[in-house]
Amino acid sequence: MADTQQGESSTPHHLASFWRCIWKLPIPNKIKAFAWRACRNILLTKANLHSRKVTPDSICEECGVTVESSGHVFWHCARAKEVWLAANIELGAEVGEVSGACKLASTIAHWTIDYLEEFLVANHKIQVKKPVTEIGWTVPHPPCLKINVDGAVFERQRCVGIGVVVRDHSGVGVSAAFFEGDSMVVFKSLTGSITPPSSICNLITGSLLQAARIGECKFSVMPRSGNRAAYGLAQFAKNLSDSCTWIGDTPPFLEQLVFQDVLFSSSS
Repeated sequence: MADTQQGESSTPHHLASFWRCIWKLPIPNKIKAFAWRACRNILLTKANLHSRKVTPDSICEECGVTVESSGHVFWHCARAKEVWLAANIELGAEVGEVSGACKLASTIAHWTIDYLEEFLVANHKIQVKKPVTEIGWTVPHPPCLKINVDGAVFERQRCVGIGVVVRDHSGVGVSAAFFEGDSMVVFKSLTGSITPPSSICNLITGSLLQAARIGECKFSVMPRSGNRAAYGLAQFAKNLSDSCTWIGDTPPFLEQLVFQDVLFSSSS
């Protein structure tokens, strides 16, 4: 594949070396086959289609100036030059055609190899699969009650839902309680780790005042996998127009969530 400006011709040795390089590229075979067709000038360009009387003319659809040959498609068309410019490849005087085949093939082949190697290195990631451990609901120590809470925001309805589930081992009354939710902001606000955001400041203050009436009160943050019942209750509030409380006789959907929590629970 010669430089037409110097009048040299492609030798069988150069061609064989070039094609060995192409066939060894770590790219799909269809791309290698495309390169082979391009160099053999058997692509479905308008020039080839017009010669077979498939199209009425052979003018390039992009620029509308000259015949759409293989060389024009890859090198001479203004759109093609924009692509090479974006790829940082200087065409210079090395570009030409031999029987419609593209020139500068060895340069492009080497650039392709370098580009692919750089791409593979940049995208190589060591994937370390971490074991997924789902944290479930934990049983409170008697006589402590565990109070799971969760909130849900329904933007379309412009309303919020709050779910509270109280569970214990035995006994009546609340002498000790363990509050558990999946909001880190609420947890840190209740424990004094951060200043509560203005949007929940009054709620945090009221909650702490009520908690002070309980003999022993602790707060904890728990992933949603261990807070399913409260989460489901908060979602259920979307369909309610007023607050709703169940003692003992709970709706089926809540019974199922509580049962799942207990079934997969572990001792705290």
